[in-house]
Amino acid sequence: MKNLLAVVLVLVAGLLVARRVKQARDADGGGGSSGAAAAEKPAHAWPPVKGEPYPDLALEDHEGKTVRLSSLRGKVLVIEPIGLACPACNAYAGAETRGGFRGSGVQTGLGSIDDHLSRWANTSLGVDPDLVLVQLLLFDTSSSVGNPPSAEDAREWAEHFRLDQRKSVVVLRGTRALANGGGYAMVPGFQVVDRKGVLRFDGSGHQPADDPYRTVLGSIPDLLRESP
Repeated sequence: MKNLLAVVLVLVAGLLVARRVKQARDADGGGGSSGAAAAEKPAHAWPPVKGEPYPDLALEDHEGKTVRLSSLRGKVLVIEPIGLACPACNAYAGAETRGGFRGSGVQTGLGSIDDHLSRWANTSLGVDPDLVLVQLLLFDTSSSVGNPPSAEDAREWAEHFRLDQRKSVVVLRGTRALANGGGYAMVPGFQVVDRKGVLRFDGSGHQPADDPYRTVLGSIPDLLRESP
């Protein structure tokens, strides 16, 4: 009888431990859970580090389709970290002709990404199929850390600037895990990723490592000539 009681107690204790482990995993987003804590923990290094492979983000585009950055391997990527209310980001997207997104301010005289590609890289989107602009929407119109854009935000941003009509532009919606202080420090500006997926030049943020125009965008012709 004592042995049977001991077995029962062990089984009960095991069940309690298993239950607590499951609860802990669910709270942390493990075991397939979609808990809020999981959304705050990137599954990769963030922010990206110059000279290292760019995090293989898997994010929804403006149509709700999941796109993994590694699917663009073999192309040269201009990655633009964006806050939807950022005046410079709006200008780069073409706000001087289309107007700011939802009334956002626009940094006048800055010019669009198309203007800068023409000047500094002597090319334009759509001319070389191996050049792709990836707009990485990190923050919604509140421009606050922890507030990524919604699916509606991404769709309306793409429609407002007519990016949904451009095959050489990919609009990706960031997650709460990316909308942290590291992501905030990346806005605005440009990063260039080579054909092998390595972040070669970083001109993002208010204190960029590289000149976003002369160095970052100016590197594109040479990178396009490199072998995949």
